[in-house]
Amino acid sequence: MKNLAELKQERASKVDAQGALIDKRKNENRAFSDEEKTNFNNLDEEIRSLDSQIEEAEKVEAAEQRAAAQKEAQRKGDRAKAQKDKEERELKSYSLHKAVKAQLEGRNQDGLEAELHQEAEKEAREVGQSIEGVGIPRSAAVRMISGKTEKRDMTAGTPADGGLMVPTEVEDTVIGALRPRLVTAQMGARTLGNLEGDVSMPRSSGVTVSWKGETGDAADGQPTIDEVTLSPKRVTAFTDLSRQLVRQSSPDVEAMIREDFFSAIANAIDKVALVGGGSNEPVGILSDSDISIVYAGGATASGTNANGAAPKRADLVNLEKAVALENADLGSLGYVTNAKVRAFLKNLEVSSGSGRFAWDGMNNEVMGYPAMTTSNVPSNLSKGSANDLSAIIFGNFQDLMIGQWGGLDLIVNPYTKAKKGTIEMVVHQYLDVALRHSKSFAAVKDADAQ
Repeated sequence: MKNLAELKQERASKVDAQGALIDKRKNENRAFSDEEKTNFNNLDEEIRSLDSQIEEAEKVEAAEQRAAAQKEAQRKGDRAKAQKDKEERELKSYSLHKAVKAQLEGRNQDGLEAELHQEAEKEAREVGQSIEGVGIPRSAAVRMISGKTEKRDMTAGTPADGGLMVPTEVEDTVIGALRPRLVTAQMGARTLGNLEGDVSMPRSSGVTVSWKGETGDAADGQPTIDEVTLSPKRVTAFTDLSRQLVRQSSPDVEAMIREDFFSAIANAIDKVALVGGGSNEPVGILSDSDISIVYAGGATASGTNANGAAPKRADLVNLEKAVALENADLGSLGYVTNAKVRAFLKNLEVSSGSGRFAWDGMNNEVMGYPAMTTSNVPSNLSKGSANDLSAIIFGNFQDLMIGQWGGLDLIVNPYTKAKKGTIEMVVHQYLDVALRHSKSFAAVKDADAQ
């Protein structure tokens, strides 16, 4: 059976032969002879037959190429999966427990723990930092917790009209793995990992629209674009472990150490995102002076409830109203507060005798919006003579940005609590928090939820 190239070559020769008959007739200025006419018609039928064969051969060849490409893609996929599976198997042999124990005993890391420590040191150098204890690179931290990584888009650039709008792909790493533990992330906060240097997030004032007469000039509607900057700030979290526990060798001990370790990080991130504003801290929601404030008890001004007040349904409505008036009531809207307020709202009827309460315990909703609690929302705020007031936050949590630089630095301190037979495990992480739009949030800071 002839292949496509052979068929095309044969067709070309038939076309040439047919063309030669035509040229001869034209040059001699005469009609075809009977023999030439028969030859011409035979060539014409052969060319048509070859056209059909070529068309079929082209389809077959295209199908063969598609099949070959699919097989190659499958082989590449199989190789990539095999490599990933190999990496996962190797990573499963990484022991945080072993790394902690080695540092506790003053020994150098070895094996996989040493390799990942070196990788973490390289990551730290890339962001101008250094590792003081056990280094855990971004990829390892993710897989240890979640077994997967994600890709997210972020925006960076230089201050100019629209110049901040250039997308850059970043990897949602350590923070991505911590998302299930972070109240703020579960509420919709945007998390950005694998950052290098300061990162500027664009913020637009919106396009200005105006109405003009039939011949009036259109006003310049170009939006003003400024930026919110994330810059690395060092956060530390710690947990205590007994010396005896660390000296054990057990999968359960490994799991316990990891749980304590990452819970401590998550708690530190949530706390600064919700409240942060102290020395060297990022500014969290409650410390941002530009968020909208609602006063408890339906008060219209701070002085009308000098010592705080019990929250009312009207306060919740006013929180939502404050965000809506800024055209910010979109995105991932919800409430975050503490357990004291939740208990109070579960007993606060929407209307007297209705049997419906402000906090819907079946769905964990407040006024139809998702609601979560965390001890990181303070219950010891002061106002007047009261010093046990609580905060209630409502807003679009997509406008809460949490950024992360580099991997993790874990230091084992066997001295501070040596008398108690415990060691202190301290983790350092470079993070920052910023509100992309402060008016996307409103808060009550004087709720008396006794």
